[in-house]
Amino acid sequence: MNFIRSLLNGWMPQTTEQDFAQAKSTVEDLISSAPIAIFSKSYCPHCQSLSSSAIGCCCRPIADDKQSIELDQENNGVAIQRYLAERNHVSRVTIYIKGQLIGGCSDLRSLHSGGKLEPLLKAL
Repeated sequence: MNFIRSLLNGWMPQTTEQDFAQAKSTVEDLISSAPIAIFSKSYCPHCQSLSSSAIGCCCRPIADDKQSIELDQENNGVAIQRYLAERNHVSRVTIYIKGQLIGGCSDLRSLHSGGKLEPLLKAL
């Protein structure tokens, strides 16, 4: 396990404490200010389907108001992803609605299919 971790740490760009602090500020500011905040990657097919899936189907005006950060296109994307992994204990796409962690794309779809997403979005 330590070998794999050290291999990945050598492969991924390192982040400084300053990068990590900036990432924390970016994440917390977006989560607290955006009705819907999504941290995704531009090449991920699950992430790409978000705009046309559950959020878009339920409430188009709200869906247009979502804010997202494409981690692979941000200068500080690695630090943001590391902060999100530490904050949420997962290293995947994360979606927040009204500051509440929803989870990833499959979690969002589960809320939608269970009829719980639309009321959550309409309460925004």
